[in-house]
Amino acid sequence: MAMPILTTAAARIARERKIRGLTQRALADLSAVSYSTLTKVE
Repeated sequence: MAMPILTTAAARIARERKIRGLTQRALADLSAVSYSTLTKVE
């Protein structure tokens, strides 16, 4: 059974963020989305 796309995307975002040593707040600032939005996505 395939994973839902949003779950897969959220996992990829979190993994790549951690690999790069970024906090959620730092990634939000760099990507021009709100911290609140990013935490909901992840």
